[in-house]
Amino acid sequence: MGMTKFKYIFADTVKNNPTAFIRAQEPITQFADKSLYVEKKYGNTLEGIYIWDLDPSGVPLRSLRADRGIISADLQAMTLTITLFNARQEDRAADPTRIDQIETGVKAAQLPISFPIRDMLDTSSISNNITILPLQELHGRLFQQSPGTTNLIPLLTELQRRTVFSLACFTFVLVGIPLAISTGRKETAIGCLISLGVAVVYFLMVITAMALKDNASAYPELIVWLPTILFQGLGFWLLAKVNAHPA
Repeated sequence: MGMTKFKYIFADTVKNNPTAFIRAQEPITQFADKSLYVEKKYGNTLEGIYIWDLDPSGVPLRSLRADRGIISADLQAMTLTITLFNARQEDRAADPTRIDQIETGVKAAQLPISFPIRDMLDTSSISNNITILPLQELHGRLFQQSPGTTNLIPLLTELQRRTVFSLACFTFVLVGIPLAISTGRKETAIGCLISLGVAVVYFLMVITAMALKDNASAYPELIVWLPTILFQGLGFWLLAKVNAHPA
């Protein structure tokens, strides 16, 4: 619920003040094919501007530097424009990873650069992100749709994941209690390492199940329960062992 509200608040902030999300000394990576960094910001005036054009894999193809810039926004065109002053461009070779082959490109006393902000104002992607849906809405999508209209496995897997995580504390306590009883004071470090290993393996198994949520043939809605069943079984076995051989 909190993450969903944060996403909507961010979209409203960009809509009401498109320049607010640009902050000094923080990389701006919300744009698909560009990255932006600003050293100083005074209202709509920027100083020390660095802009990188990126390829689909995120490797810089060219860069722009400017001493100063002015921000303006056009909400009808869904664009944010930075007018650069004293701009210098640097181009990379055919292999953009060869930084030793960077060449000086064009220079301009004044150069406008536009950034699309349509994706930042589009809230449809928020409502389609099942991982941040409120539980009530997740239930509604899962149980109020007609069978066969869409793939319900991701929704069901997400619901099972939340249930599994609600049982995680009980699972860890169930494993930790017999470990604490059976290990002596000198073996405390070993018990801590075992407990840490259990937690890491537990969450890795849950993450693996969530990675398979779009693969219905893998039954991810069942796999997500595997670490809980496995470690709770381990906890009950350890408890029975401690009861059979009390210290």
